[in-house]
Amino acid sequence: MRRKYKEKIISKELYDRAFPDKQKALDYALDIRKFEIELYWKRATYFWAFIAVAFAGYFAILSAEGEKFEGITKDHALLIVSCLGFVFTFGWYVVNRGSKFWQNNWERHVDMLEDDVIGPLYKTSINMKHAKMRHIYSEYPFSVSRVNQILSLFLCLIWIIFLLNSSNSIIGFIDIPDYIFVIVFCGMTILFVLSILIFGRSTPNIEKDKSRSNIFITRNRFLE
Repeated sequence: MRRKYKEKIISKELYDRAFPDKQKALDYALDIRKFEIELYWKRATYFWAFIAVAFAGYFAILSAEGEKFEGITKDHALLIVSCLGFVFTFGWYVVNRGSKFWQNNWERHVDMLEDDVIGPLYKTSINMKHAKMRHIYSEYPFSVSRVNQILSLFLCLIWIIFLLNSSNSIIGFIDIPDYIFVIVFCGMTILFVLSILIFGRSTPNIEKDKSRSNIFITRNRFLE
């Protein structure tokens, strides 16, 4: 039988009361956050390896001579590889979102705990209001996790196109001209590059400060 859990919003006062030893709690939160970031990149490497193998397999089959490949037709083999590639790529997208959730969870714990121990060190960052997208030689606050999520979605669409193409080769339900593929692939490429530039930015909840002279600004991400 499924248990039902009641959600409870904790105020800052109740949160402080729940963790009397702020130093130990902060140490644990920092360690677990670091562990989550390490897991994030290990998972990314794991999925990238499978996706790279799937791409290599797809183009190896595509370039193979003859209509048969290991006892099955080339089109059937391409369809199987396309399905595998799509499933692993979609799994990578979902895992990216899950990893980001838990990383944010522990970052918010650090935000809550650090003030009474070391001050607002972690949530204080340099003022990036001077950073402009057009300044290609300087830094810009892009979010690595958001860029990864957009890339995983882009690869999902690539696999869907491969899957439809191989399915069409087997069933022959529609004759797709070559220029349609060129338009679709080029259009998708431009669209996702723009998506990275627009939606790949970090957007922390930062206290409003219109002064460009301030070097540092502090995030205000306390639990509601």
